[in-house]
Amino acid sequence: FSAEMHAARACRHSCGQDEKCHAECPKPWMPMYEACESAAPVMKCHRECRHSHGGRECHQACPAPPAMSKLAPVFQKTRECHMSCAHGDHGCHHSCPRTCHIHKMCAFVTSAVDCHTACAHGDRECHHSCPKVRELWGGEVRGDLHI
Repeated sequence: FSAEMHAARACRHSCGQDEKCHAECPKPWMPMYEACESAAPVMKCHRECRHSHGGRECHQACPAPPAMSKLAPVFQKTRECHMSCAHGDHGCHHSCPRTCHIHKMCAFVTSAVDCHTACAHGDRECHHSCPKVRELWGGEVRGDLHI
């Protein structure tokens, strides 16, 4: 991913102020953004189930991410593990894969992309005030997810 980010940055720099050229540069963070957008209703449903103590029935009613989403296998594995745990078996539930790092990563990526999208072309001050997608690779936000 680092090489893709460097290529995207080099492309943007070589474009100068040419907006059309910028639009054609690679956007290596977009697969993450799109995966997060498709998983948003799934994460919202499960969060609401946890907060309302809706139990297994509530979680089973939550939608699955689209099969083509890069996050689908992560959610499927987590769901299968939790569904195999007996009610009240906290040890079993704690051994299941966690998705909290996905929530953090998605919140970060979404805020970064939305902020940069809202900036006018060439507004360096606005772009510099936005979260940087490259900060994902510092370890804190990314967790163990490799997309």
